[in-house]
Amino acid sequence: MKNSFNKYFLFLSFIYLVLFLSSLYFGVVSLKKAMAFATIRTYSINGEKLLKKGKAAIAKTLWHRGEQLYEQIENKPGYYTQVYKGFHDAGQCLFRLGKYQQAIAAFNQALRVHPYSISDLGRRAAAADKIGDYDLVIESLSLCEQIYPLNWQVAYNLADAYRKTGKLAQAVPYYEQAWERNPRQIPILLQLLSSHLTLGNLGAADRLIKQVENRKIKPKERQYLTRAEKIITILKAKKAREAEKPYGPRIRKSR
Repeated sequence: MKNSFNKYFLFLSFIYLVLFLSSLYFGVVSLKKAMAFATIRTYSINGEKLLKKGKAAIAKTLWHRGEQLYEQIENKPGYYTQVYKGFHDAGQCLFRLGKYQQAIAAFNQALRVHPYSISDLGRRAAAADKIGDYDLVIESLSLCEQIYPLNWQVAYNLADAYRKTGKLAQAVPYYEQAWERNPRQIPILLQLLSSHLTLGNLGAADRLIKQVENRKIKPKERQYLTRAEKIITILKAKKAREAEKPYGPRIRKSR
């Protein structure tokens, strides 16, 4: 009985020792990963500061260092609560280096941990836009729109993505939302106006122009609106002539 108890005790001790050593190992590798990501964050932030100061070459050097460090730790084990921020910073370094596909992969890693991170969804959309993956842009920004529905930039960028895919009818509602949320941004109105003209929504285009006819705007923007008014007048006249054509011969015969 005593021998069986000793064996059981030794077995449990062994199990606890294995668990302790495993936990210790995982803690050490997680700490190393956290420290590496903290360094990458420093490279990313300092690079942005240098870029604003016009020191792009030095900034690029820092981002390269961040990229190299990320390659060393990307697939290594380890986890901590803010790990998604580490992947975000690595993605930002890769984005700045023009490595958009790798940047998307890093942002995807961040989103696996924090799937509703506006910053990661936004940066992934920006990277996808650079390589022309507009389906991913729309997917990312649609999630942003659900999470943060009052942001005019999200609505505008989403509309822009639909426009680039040739889906103007789907772009218009988002341009309208962006304009409603920030009516000081005349470029939004100009894009919305252009979309309405392309789709033949002359009434909607005319109403848009009237919204800003008494506002002080840039000369180039005013010139665009003046040209748009002329186009609307021409298209309305053309529509009126086309509408009269089927009835013209009948009217003459009745006479």
